[in-house]
Amino acid sequence: MLYLIKRDVNNSANDRVLSLCKLKTLEYRLFRKMREKLRGYFRNKKKGEKDPYKLTKAFTTEAKKLAED
Repeated sequence: MLYLIKRDVNNSANDRVLSLCKLKTLEYRLFRKMREKLRGYFRNKKKGEKDPYKLTKAFTTEAKKLAED
């Protein structure tokens, strides 16, 4: 988490949080992407799609894009 805080040098009780954002590492984003791909693969496998090559290729393409960003 990243906090942007306005500090009151005279009284810390008057400090205010102006903004807050989550920072997600590349590792976190890659593991999340992999989990989503695997979840979708196993759902589709039940429906008849059994080509793991498509899964691997899609993940590799999206992982490269994440790394470039």
